[in-house]
Amino acid sequence: MATTSAPRPWAFLFRFPTGAFAWLRTRKVVALIVVIVLAAAGFGLYRLTSGSGAPTYRTVAAAYGTVSQSVSATGTIADVNQANLDFGASGRVTALNVAVGQAVKAGQVLAQQDTTSLQASVDQAQANLATTQSKLAQDQAGPTASAMNSAQSQITSAKSSLTQAQQSLANTQASNAQSVAQAQEAVQAAQTQLSQDQATQSQDESTLSADQQKEASDCQGDASASSGSGSGSAGSGSSGSGSSGSGSSGSTSGGASSSQCSADQSATAAQQSKVNSDNSTVSKDQAGVLSAQQSLSSTQLKNAQSLQSAQDALTNANASVTNAESSLSALEATITPAQIEADQASVASAEANLTSAQDNLDQATLISPISGTVASVSISVGQTASGGSSTTTGSTSSTGASSTGTGSSAAGALAALLSAGSSSSSSSSSSSTSDIVVVSPGAYDVSTGVSDTEVGEVKVGDQAVIVPDGSTAPVYGTVSSVGLLPASSSTTATYPVVVAVTGSPSGLFSGASATVAIIIMQQTDVLTVPTSALHRIGSRYIVYELVNGKEVAHTVTVGAAGAAQTQITSGLSAGTEVVLAVLTAALPGATTTRTGGTGGLGGLGGAGG
Repeated sequence: MATTSAPRPWAFLFRFPTGAFAWLRTRKVVALIVVIVLAAAGFGLYRLTSGSGAPTYRTVAAAYGTVSQSVSATGTIADVNQANLDFGASGRVTALNVAVGQAVKAGQVLAQQDTTSLQASVDQAQANLATTQSKLAQDQAGPTASAMNSAQSQITSAKSSLTQAQQSLANTQASNAQSVAQAQEAVQAAQTQLSQDQATQSQDESTLSADQQKEASDCQGDASASSGSGSGSAGSGSSGSGSSGSGSSGSTSGGASSSQCSADQSATAAQQSKVNSDNSTVSKDQAGVLSAQQSLSSTQLKNAQSLQSAQDALTNANASVTNAESSLSALEATITPAQIEADQASVASAEANLTSAQDNLDQATLISPISGTVASVSISVGQTASGGSSTTTGSTSSTGASSTGTGSSAAGALAALLSAGSSSSSSSSSSSTSDIVVVSPGAYDVSTGVSDTEVGEVKVGDQAVIVPDGSTAPVYGTVSSVGLLPASSSTTATYPVVVAVTGSPSGLFSGASATVAIIIMQQTDVLTVPTSALHRIGSRYIVYELVNGKEVAHTVTVGAAGAAQTQITSGLSAGTEVVLAVLTAALPGATTTRTGGTGGLGGLGGAGG
């Protein structure tokens, strides 16, 4: 018998066909084999590279560090090269401390003007201001419509309070009378109860005394009967049966007396217990009477206090009405709103005059706003200098002066001015009439713009990092001015901001572009996470902690937010491993690990301001 083996499922792959189209079918089989081999190889490679098949994530531990939050902008580098200085008002020059070619420092006093008349102007302006302010205060105290309405309202309120105080006094008196009556009734009830219980006590004591007398009598007879019974027994022993009968009779009489004595004793004991109970009840009643009397006294004291308080409130209410009526009567003089407005205008004018006089006094001293070299001096001691407006190029301004740019080169201006050899020469037309001109080659600033949504965060003095185009080496500076008006009228307003470069770094060229990062907040030794680990959902920020291969969300509160790191003020502890939202993000100052996990929420946004 032939044996047939079980068919193998892959056997068809190795059955090469025969017939007219055998070669074509053979090529299809071979192609199928190649596809299967390639698929198997791809699957094996996938298993090797993906491990368990779970996505991988980079994590970093929350740690303490420094976070710098900045506003980024682009700007243009420019020379800060010239300060054109003038006195604020006309006056005689009393001191000149510099000469052409002399090196000076920022803040150095260059010249001084006579301040006698200027100080007198300040004193007079202060006196005028005090006079106008006094007049305004007096007129404002008059009976304006609002003041009259307020006075009427005070009277109405005071009268309402008086009515309430009167009603409160009446209520207090009625309540006091009721509480005293109740306390007196309690005393009377306690005394009545005491009297009743004392009567019961006296009656029970009389009954006890009678019971005691009866007990004494019956128990004394019982003792005599016991003695007769003993004689009968003795007779029985000496006289035969007749005497024995006599003894038996005596024993019967003694038993009856003993039973009565016991009953009397029980009755006496019961009555004694009742008397004891009466004594306890009377004691409690006496305590109740004392307590009721004390309560009555306390009620009377409290009533006296509450009555006094109500009477005081009534007195105060009457006084309030009187005062309110007096206040209304005091508002008799008539001051019109037009007069008040005129007084206010006088005060404003006096304040402006004082400010002008003070500015003129302050500007009687010329102070160099920059460090540099004196390029021009057009005044001399004893000369009367006319008032003007001091200007400087770039962002630095002199005391009490506005700033404008001349656009001339510092080195060129300095060379031209010194070669002329004259204190009246200058390289720019704007400096030809200035009292003193100071130039400072090698100083730069960067003019940039900040949007209306960020300009409120930028302050004069903020540190800035500047990277000129084409350079990787940063230079540093500080914000020297923030414009109050937008520089453009586009949909998004841009406000001008000037950053003064610190020192005189090389490699800066006037007119070149630069990227500026203005540091608006810096926190040190605070808990931080990479900014890319934060997700913003509405007004909330969350981070994900990887726990046993699964992401666990934590709601956090953020502080300073930088491009790389963000401060966490609450919701997370140092050392917690958080999942980065961007796998390829660099981890500044941190060591990362790779582990399995599920997807993040990187597309929901970061920790923006």
